Amino acid sequence: MSDTVELPILDLPRLSLNEGVDTSRPIPILIKVAKEGETPNVFYAPNAERFSVDLKGAEYLERAAAEHLPEARERAANVRAAKALIAAPTLTPEEWAASGEWAKWVCDGEETYAGSVEELVENLIDMGSAPPSYCYVTTAKGFDFDLEDAIENYLMDEHHEDAECRDLPKLIDFFNEWKKTETVTTYWPGSTVVVIDATRFAEEIAAAKALIAEAEAA
Repeated sequence: MSDTVELPILDLPRLSLNEGVDTSRPIPILIKVAKEGETPNVFYAPNAERFSVDLKGAEYLERAAAEHLPEARERAANVRAAKALIAAPTLTPEEWAASGEWAKWVCDGEETYAGSVEELVENLIDMGSAPPSYCYVTTAKGFDFDLEDAIENYLMDEHHEDAECRDLPKLIDFFNEWKKTETVTTYWPGSTVVVIDATRFAEEIAAAKALIAEAEAA
């Protein structure tokens, strides 16, 4: 006959305790749903699935849980994008084409790139998208790899703390000279926008401001 005893266990993932509580031994706790007029001895944050010894702590847990919900993260991302759009410097297509400051590519901010604003609009329409009211300039990023840092990280991760490579300076000098001949280039969306349709762009700015105001009022 087994000596194992099945004990009922209440799963409390995390419990906030007052200072001075002896944590060197099991702590007796009384938990029940308080009836009207009764003083609760603990508060449960249902969305956080956590307990707190006071209401303020439970409210904090609820707020923190709400901020991590998928819809809350999406809303925060939309607000950040709205603020970035409002703050973005703007160019006309003609200013962009005449400027030598920017890489000669524009993009929709996602994965569609083109060598001109007109080509970008055509490509997006061909893909079934609505004509954009604006697009982004791009910035060029060349080959920029820190070999010395990569080797140091490798040694720390894979070897003992005093490990070092023999003749590393010679390798770094060789690599830096070789890197000067590497022409690989990638284009990334910049923060400056090219306004294609001024009327619709103004409407998008107004919508972005409304979104931010709504978020700040919540």
